[in-house]
Amino acid sequence: MSDLLTVCLSFISATWGSRVAVMTSLWPYACAVATFIAFVFWNGSIVLGDKTNHVATLHIPQLYYFVSTAAGLGALTSDISGAVTSAVRSCRVAKVKTLVVVTLLGGFMCWTISRFTIEHPFLLADNRHYSFYIWKNIYRRRAEIRYALVPAYIFAAWTIGRKFAAAQPALIVLLYTACTSLTLVPTPLLDFRYYVVPYLIYRVHANPPDARQLFLEIVLNCCVNVATLYLFGERTFEWPSEPGVLQRFMW
Repeated sequence: MSDLLTVCLSFISATWGSRVAVMTSLWPYACAVATFIAFVFWNGSIVLGDKTNHVATLHIPQLYYFVSTAAGLGALTSDISGAVTSAVRSCRVAKVKTLVVVTLLGGFMCWTISRFTIEHPFLLADNRHYSFYIWKNIYRRRAEIRYALVPAYIFAAWTIGRKFAAAQPALIVLLYTACTSLTLVPTPLLDFRYYVVPYLIYRVHANPPDARQLFLEIVLNCCVNVATLYLFGERTFEWPSEPGVLQRFMW
């Protein structure tokens, strides 16, 4: 933590010392941000279209769903066994400290799950999406399941965080975490599409895998895409409210 604070202070100091050069380089991005802020004020919302069902909220569990998805998609390139070994080593070297940190983190996550879990009306209103079945068959089956998954969330965050931190300086990891949180937490709907950009940024900036891991990752992604295309094209169904209209499974 002290190292991270030192890095942040050094970054602020260096930025201020080179403020003219920084402002010269960043003015196009500043224009984009200013235009976005102006649009939000003019539009009255960040949403285009149906504003009533897309209201910004405090949906902290979105981060837990994201790290689980990222760890799952990157399981073949994330060195799961190394993450387990590292976690066990941390427990042995600093048993009390690790136990306290994990307990406090788990307690905080359970509290956020109890206070900030959102079941968006669209989530269970459209059975064409994978998230419908995940929520219906896992999260909604028993309330306790949401809390039982906390250790899995912690391990998923540890796995991808360990891999990301090995490739990037602490400041980049901090900025990535902040930007991902600002993007996902206000979003009330559980939807895998929201995780695409954060995952790709993580995947591109993490240490590259070896040839075998990369091949297996390609095979895994191909299998997922082939299965998705098969379900979309071949496993059609109809809603009773719309007879004769084919519905298709999708992300």
